Amino acid sequence: MWSCIFWGKFEEFERIFEQIPAKETWHHHATSAAVVDTQIRQHGAPNLLFVTNEVLAQNSADLLKIKAATPSISVVLTYTQPNTQENIQWLRVVPVIDHLIAMNSETTKDFIERLATPEGREAVAKNPENLFLPSGASKERTHVLKHVDECKMCYEKLHEYVERLGCFTGFSEIMTTAASEMLTNAFYNGRKNPLTGRAQVIDRRVKFGLDNNESVEFSYGQDGKYVWLMVRDSFGSLDRMTVIRALDRAATERTAKLNPETGAGLGLIMLFEWASEMGFSLVQGKSTTITCKFKMTKRQREFDSEHSAVHLVVG
Repeated sequence: MWSCIFWGKFEEFERIFEQIPAKETWHHHATSAAVVDTQIRQHGAPNLLFVTNEVLAQNSADLLKIKAATPSISVVLTYTQPNTQENIQWLRVVPVIDHLIAMNSETTKDFIERLATPEGREAVAKNPENLFLPSGASKERTHVLKHVDECKMCYEKLHEYVERLGCFTGFSEIMTTAASEMLTNAFYNGRKNPLTGRAQVIDRRVKFGLDNNESVEFSYGQDGKYVWLMVRDSFGSLDRMTVIRALDRAATERTAKLNPETGAGLGLIMLFEWASEMGFSLVQGKSTTITCKFKMTKRQREFDSEHSAVHLVVG
């Protein structure tokens, strides 16, 4: 049985939910923390607890208590205003939020389908990273990289692939820039010095190879509506709070630090504002997987107006 609770004003959102052909599901509407507690006692812990910005502003302490009492619940913040700084800051202020999505968007419907339908649940159960991929996404190619210099080949292959999709002028450059940010972070931020905990190679002008048991994988593809990029490293050094702090810092500062040694400093927020969805699958000491999907369109205005979502899954 798949279930969710909507805490706050979700009239339009619930209509989206009701359009999805999901069997063996239930959802309830809650107006307060007390109602949420009652529903959990009567029906058991739901898979998802949807909350709004307004609910968080008045009930963040109650939400933390609910999550502490029922840690299996995934908390979804659904925002109505595309205020990047405010929405990202909620991830830091209330660090139990697992998903950040827009109230009304195509991404929202796709997200619920991936969790509410039997097919979607089965796919996510087999591999949590399927939560991040568009429905029907096809993998075009996977590159296994062992040296920083191999990134350039990936950018060239990706650029050729995206150019054939017929999107707006500049879309290919956005995709290669996004791939560059994702791969650079994997290589330079993924490997940590075991003594200091800092990046093993700080200067991004330094070119280096990986050890035999280390690798960075780069995959990409599309489903007719979205292009997706995925980078997986074998380091597993990224944790939930590091992601949140990095997003929050970039959203707050919003001024590039032009440092050739450590990078510009705004890469994550740039990805967030370009991507329709960003997914982080974090398995400490084993792997970090970051997935981004981007709207395919001939109109840049439509691309720019797409709402952004973030998913944090800790394995």
